[in-house]
Amino acid sequence: MSMRDKLLSQLNNRRVRRHFNRLSMRRKMFLGYSIPVLLISTVILTVGYFVMLQRYTERLRFDMEQFMAQTDEQLTRHFQSLNYLTQLISTEKDLRDILGEKEYGKKEDAVDVFWEFHQLDSVFQSIELANNEYRVGMYIDDDLRYANNNFYLYPISRLEAHPDYDEIMEDLEYGSSVYTILQDRRSSEPDSTGDHLAQLTPLKITAEDGEERSFIIKTEMNLESIERILGNAKLTEGSILYLEDDRGRRMAYSGAPAKELLELYDFRTPYKLSDWDATEIGARNYFYLERISGWRSWRLIALIPVSEYRAQQLFLIIWLIAMIGGIIAAVSLISSRIARYYSGRIGTLNGKMLGLSGGTGGARLALPETGSSDEMDELYRNFDFMLDEVDSLMKEQYRLGRSISNAEMRALQAQINPHFLYNTLDLINWGALDHGADDVAQIARSLGQFYRLSLNHGRSAITIRDELKHVESYVAIENAHYDGAVHLVTQVPEDLLDYACLNITLQPFVENCIVHGIAEYSDLKECNILIRAEKEGEDILFYVEDDGHGIDPALAQEIESRRVGESGHGYGISNINFRIKLCYGEEYGIHYLFGDGNAQESAENLRMETDRKCPSKRKGTRVRIRIKALKIEELEKLLQ
Repeated sequence: MSMRDKLLSQLNNRRVRRHFNRLSMRRKMFLGYSIPVLLISTVILTVGYFVMLQRYTERLRFDMEQFMAQTDEQLTRHFQSLNYLTQLISTEKDLRDILGEKEYGKKEDAVDVFWEFHQLDSVFQSIELANNEYRVGMYIDDDLRYANNNFYLYPISRLEAHPDYDEIMEDLEYGSSVYTILQDRRSSEPDSTGDHLAQLTPLKITAEDGEERSFIIKTEMNLESIERILGNAKLTEGSILYLEDDRGRRMAYSGAPAKELLELYDFRTPYKLSDWDATEIGARNYFYLERISGWRSWRLIALIPVSEYRAQQLFLIIWLIAMIGGIIAAVSLISSRIARYYSGRIGTLNGKMLGLSGGTGGARLALPETGSSDEMDELYRNFDFMLDEVDSLMKEQYRLGRSISNAEMRALQAQINPHFLYNTLDLINWGALDHGADDVAQIARSLGQFYRLSLNHGRSAITIRDELKHVESYVAIENAHYDGAVHLVTQVPEDLLDYACLNITLQPFVENCIVHGIAEYSDLKECNILIRAEKEGEDILFYVEDDGHGIDPALAQEIESRRVGESGHGYGISNINFRIKLCYGEEYGIHYLFGDGNAQESAENLRMETDRKCPSKRKGTRVRIRIKALKIEELEKLLQ
């Protein structure tokens, strides 16, 4: 392993340990118990799966070998019976006497010919009746008048039509028996299409006059009986069995579909394959298995579909997955209960401590009723004592905090800029002289609404709807001073208007947009202001944006962190931030936003809403105000 790989491995190990250390005790106990059990169970089940698969393969092969052995025994018994019948016919004295007569085959009289035929027929009939599973017969010269009997006696010309006639005759000349498939139909069953497996054996007879006569004895059994035996030996669906003689010729199949399949794809027995090797026939693969028969070294061959084997393998895989799933469920449940039991009391204590650190008290910790007095019980008692002391301190601090809060809110409500009042009254005077009573009335109404909402009957809570009216009144008054150069757009959803906020929350920000914008910079001919709001979980977020020169980031950070009462710029904004935090909590308040995509997008929205273009050199100011989403009654109760 290279140095780089080692470093990466160490880094990953540290990350895993760091992540594990951050987990709760309950999760650590759960993982520490469940993971080893699951890993061990998975390994055991996986090993068991491969063992079971190996055992299944061995069992399948063993069973198939047993079936093939039983099939071989049945076939061998039939072949021995055919051979026995052949020997029985060959040694039959009456048959040999008839065939050895001097006048055999030379009789002219019809009665003598019939008598000769009757004697031969009787011999074969008696033998076949005693062995009715098989058929017997003999091939004779076509010149004999009863050669076309086609029941026990057949003309030799019928054998000459056999495709393997030359090979058959060659073997017979050497005195060997020959096995082949024949379709000799008896005269009593002309419509029969059943093939027969026949044993042909030469019979040599020395006549009375010393003439050497040759005949061919035939013993046969229905091929369907053999195919039935092969078909019963199939262990799996789709298996194929067939029988080959010592020359590699297929003599019988386990059914017509098997024969059609092997002939369709011209399948040749792969002598180079070992047992249980796979071979392909068409689009399917088969396991190859063979058995050398005890009869004349014939071969019994089985082809077992690999797909059937895979189906069993799939069953084992599904079984393995189901077992692993069950173990995962059981181990997870048990681990969860054990972890919950051992970490429950620690978790309860930890939860109480977190609540206390967050500024909230809580009920006393209940000791178990088991009468135990261990270290955990002692820790519970000490925590309850500490909780009593903390509750007492918190109540006192809460009372003092509320008093300060009410005093600050009353001071902020009374903080009305006298210069603004003087300028407004001056506008009323000049407006009355220059423009008439309507304008004066409008300014007076706006001014009245502005102070009415500012004072709010001495209450600190106001609806967002009225807070926006307060801002609109202020902008209407300022527009009288700046000839309509201040443009205000509000985007507040209707469902947020009935929520509550602290009185005089938004107006100071709008005032800053004007005072530090169009009023301070002569190059600014107009001031565009956007107020929008949205609900985020249990909070409401206000955004106040303008298109002025923008606030310096350092000044914005100073305003956000300044305590109430400290001198400097943004005194009113700092007071609002303090009021919000005092009312809702430290996570609430104001925050200036700089240089992100959202601010740029908001500036574009502002320009589109006001239908005015801001000079490219101006970047604007954007502030976010976060408060709790409370109704007017809930906020007033919180302020008490």
